[in-house]
Amino acid sequence: GMRVRLEAAYVGEREADPSAGGYAGTLPGYLTWSGVATATLGDATLLLRADQLEDTRHPETWTDPLSIVPRPALGVGRVIRFEVVWPLFD
Repeated sequence: GMRVRLEAAYVGEREADPSAGGYAGTLPGYLTWSGVATATLGDATLLLRADQLEDTRHPETWTDPLSIVPRPALGVGRVIRFEVVWPLFD
């Protein structure tokens, strides 16, 4: 069988953690999209997942440790991964 799913999530405004490096402030909310395609082939399950399809690096609640001026760290952009799940029988 084959299944395809599109997901959306909203992350609201949040406060940065000043104890995690010094940056204090409010981070904006954002909308993010993901897509998942799953296929079953015998006992194996193949999964292709793409996260953050908008390909925008969003600010995180901790401070960027490599920055001279305290600012929030940026998350990763688009992430695509392929998984194979195959049960091993004894």
